[in-house]
Order: sequence, then structure tokens, then C-alpha cells
Amino acid sequence: MAVLRVRRSERSSNPISSTTTPDGFYSSLKFLTTTNSGTVAAADLIYLAQIFEGQDLQGWNKGDAQAKSVTLSFWVNATQTGTYVVRFLDADNSRNISKSYTIDSADTWEYKTLTYAGDTTGAFGNDANASLYVQWGLVAGTDWTSGTLATSWASGSNAAAFEPCDAFDADSDTFHITGVQLELGDTATAFEYQSFGQNLTLCQRYYTQQATMNYGYPAPSTGGYAARQIYLFPVTMRAAPTVTATYSYQNNTASTSQDAATVIGYSVQYVSTGQYNITWGHSHVASAEI
Repeated sequence: MAVLRVRRSERSSNPISSTTTPDGFYSSLKFLTTTNSGTVAAADLIYLAQIFEGQDLQGWNKGDAQAKSVTLSFWVNATQTGTYVVRFLDADNSRNISKSYTIDSADTWEYKTLTYAGDTTGAFGNDANASLYVQWGLVAGTDWTSGTLATSWASGSNAAAFEPCDAFDADSDTFHITGVQLELGDTATAFEYQSFGQNLTLCQRYYTQQATMNYGYPAPSTGGYAARQIYLFPVTMRAAPTVTATYSYQNNTASTSQDAATVIGYSVQYVSTGQYNITWGHSHVASAEI
């Protein structure tokens, strides 16, 4: 099963909707058009993407004679009806395959399943790097639609990636999606629900944050003082993250020296020339997004 990780939507001020959902789901990802896209230019492209690490795709047997088909299923609700496309882009081997689906009724939840054949060419890297992009096309100009849609695996071609579409043709147009699942085989099965804790742990491999915490250290009666604090992430992250930390001090004679982060955490040395008890405040954001 795939976990849909949403980074941002510049089309929506409130990307999560708890009021527009199909039966059995409590939330959906929502795109809301505040200002319509106008005429779609040739190079225009807006898509929603899920990025997969290569090490999570080894069961596909991609690149060998036993390559397996996979099936994508999801619920979708959109104002603009018509034909849309979900593209698989193999970033390791510059290959792609696209499948189309039709939204038949405006503002109505519809269940879609798409099956993609196995690819006997080009294996995914067995690592934590980006190997596969699953892309739901939402707006696509002619640079992306002028070719014949690549419904079988082929060398990557932007012109054969999507069908003409514009999910944001008019003000207040919406596009909702939920219940996304990707699984081996040519048949979609019932959605696999995961607990909040399972999903939180999966997300923390990519992003975590710590609210401000205060640490106090006694200072000697003379001279300065130095202390080292170790910060451990809740789970081992996908890769050594970029850490943005904020520090505050009880007095203006304090300073910090932050070590490079690893996948499990980092340490900070606090130094003060003051000769009394010192309190440091610390918060951080750690990102290992692909």
C-alpha cells in the first residue's frame, strides 16, 4: 500500500477537507481554485505527486523477466468532468507509463482503479532515493499532451505523458482525492487502513519538529561554562536531514555550536562566559524530504 504524503498545494488555502469524503473515509486532500488558470499555455503543468524510494519497490521485479503488474486505486471528486491521467515516471531509468480515467459526474465521489503492466527494462535503485513519481495530472498544456499517450512502458517523453485537462478552469473549482492505494497485482483490494501511530512513524522518516524546550545548567563561580546536549529524532530518518534550529539564552553572553545531523539525531554545544545559572531554549525542524 502507498501512503500519500502531501507537501503543499498552492491552489488551496485549506488542503485537508473533513466535510467532503466518500463513505468510510474521514478526510480528503482538497484543491480549491481561488483564481482560475485562464488559458492553459503550452508549457503549463500542475500535478499531484507521490514519490517512492527505490528500496520500497524491489518487489515489483522491475527490469527483469518476472516484472509484476501493479494496480492503483483511489476515490476522486472534481468539478470539471472529463479525461484525466495518472503517470508513472521511473526517475532511475527515464521511463514512463500513463493510464487515463474519466470523471463522469461533477462534484460526485467516484472510485477508480488503474492497472499498470510490469516493466522488464530498467531496475529501480535499491536505496532511499527517489525512484518513482506517481503523478495525477490536473492541468496540462500541449507540451505534455501532443504525443500519443504512453500506455505501455517507454522511454520518457513529456509529450506523451498526459491528456489535455484543466481541473481549475473556473473560480471555485475543486478537486478532491482520498483512499489512495498502490499494490502488486492486477486487482484492487479493499483499502488497508493504518493506525494513526503507524502513519505518524512513516511520516517522521521525512519530517519531524520539536517545540521549544528549556534546559538549565549550573555555572561555576568563576570562568565560563560549556555543556553538550544530544537530540534524538523520534525515528531513524530517511537520510541525514537538514536541521533548522532556534536558540534563546538567559543572557547575551551565550553561544551555540551545532554538529551536523545524522539519521538518528545531532548534538549542540552550549557555551557561556557568564558566572551564574544558565537556561537555554531550543526548538528545531528536521527535514529529509526527497
